[in-house]
Parts: sequence; C-alpha cells; structure tokens
Amino acid sequence: MHRLAIREGWSTFFLAATLVLTATLSIQRANWADGLSILVPVALAGLATGLVLASARRIPSALAHLLALAVGSVVVLYQMTTFLDDALGGWGDKLAFLWLRWNGWIGAVVEGRRADDLYLFVLLMAVLVWTLSYITVWVVFRSG
Repeated sequence: MHRLAIREGWSTFFLAATLVLTATLSIQRANWADGLSILVPVALAGLATGLVLASARRIPSALAHLLALAVGSVVVLYQMTTFLDDALGGWGDKLAFLWLRWNGWIGAVVEGRRADDLYLFVLLMAVLVWTLSYITVWVVFRSG
C-alpha cells in the first residue's frame, strides 16, 4: 500500500485533476466543434502521465519531458484517429489526412489567406489540454 502513497497527498492530485477537468469540460460543453469529446480522455492521460513522471524523481526533468512529449503525441494522435471518419481509411490514412490539412493550413497562413479548419482546431485543443494536464501535475508534484 505504501507504493500508492504520494508525498504531496492524493487530495492534492484530485484537486489538480478537478482544476484541469473543469477547464476541459468547459471547453467541451462550449461545443465549438464536433470532436471535442476527445478532450477528457486526453486530459486524463495527461494527468496520469504527469503523475507517473513527476513521481519518478530519478528520471531527469529533460528526459521526463521528452517522454511526456512522446506519450502526449501518441495519445493525441490516437484520439484524433478515433474521432475521424473511418471512411478515410485506417490510422495511417487518417494521419496523412491530418498532415495534408496541416500543410494546407500553414500554406494559407504564409500566403496571408484566411485559414480555418475544424479538424486542426480539435487537434490543437487536444494538444493544449494535454499540455495543461501534464504541466499542472508536473509543477505541483515535481517543482513544488
């Protein structure tokens, strides 16, 4: 049972999780775009990853952040592929679809044209929620 103990206490973690999930659910309930339902699983994964990496004090901070970046990328891209229509094909086809949309969006921005894409909006919101979740737990538990 000692392994499940956290130095700062579980109540601290649940308060941090409540903070993150309140913001996440507010974004989701605003219903700005279809697909925002992926934000809660992304937030939960970010909270869990932050807790595990912050608790592993033997891992250097830079390495922990690189691991979090890798885990976050996998989680966000996996959630995006579950959101995208299966008519696009498998996960590789869905990732290619997102990549093409990203390139089109960047091209429009560089040329000064209007650039809006709801798929990329959902993707970037998921990245923001992951980052918020991970950093919240990291700052509370590792940085103090």
